[in-house]
Amino acid sequence: MATESSILDSLGQLSKKELRELRARATLLLGAEDGSKDASSEHALVYDKVREVLKEYGILSAPPFKTLKGLPFYASFNRGADEVLKYAATYFPDATRIERGKILSILVSSVARYVSRVAPVSPKSLCQALNSVGEAVEEDFPGYAENGLLPMIVARLNVA
Repeated sequence: MATESSILDSLGQLSKKELRELRARATLLLGAEDGSKDASSEHALVYDKVREVLKEYGILSAPPFKTLKGLPFYASFNRGADEVLKYAATYFPDATRIERGKILSILVSSVARYVSRVAPVSPKSLCQALNSVGEAVEEDFPGYAENGLLPMIVARLNVA
């Protein structure tokens, strides 16, 4: 196992993007460990945003989260929700709880637009496509993630 000093030495060699990714992973791991961020409740929050976005597409009959757990695409939803949460933690590390909800809405909306370009948006298609959040956001906001500009979107929403 690596010593503390060797870990700290290697941190100095990481790029800003790599440090953000490391911080996001550590936040997810520490959150799960201390119980402050239950994975199920985090996934339920992502799914609430999925249901909100589906309503924008005229789909009012998306199943509730408890029912989702019994559907065949639940495993792919879980992987996608993890990816969305990791993306949010990476690019919006200092977001408040209120901003976090807005961020998740933006990310899920981007994925829905991404899906709508190739297939009809449905609870299944949207849940299965959540793992494409990076590509979806890049299409909606080209270069923003790479240049650290995504927080500006949330800042603009806070002004409005």
